[in-house]
Amino acid sequence: MYPNLRGWVTRKITLRGFIIQNSLFYDALSLISGAVQELRKISKLDKGGICRFSFR
Repeated sequence: MYPNLRGWVTRKITLRGFIIQNSLFYDALSLISGAVQELRKISKLDKGGICRFSFR
């Protein structure tokens, strides 16, 4: 009916969805990097043991 308006609305929605997805993605990325750093600390403290067991 109103192609211009509909296109503008969908563009707005997709842009908002993209921003939300990006923020979620960055949150996940920071969580993962934090977990990796923790694992590195553990592996430095404990040679073998826990890490060898969990990454068999």
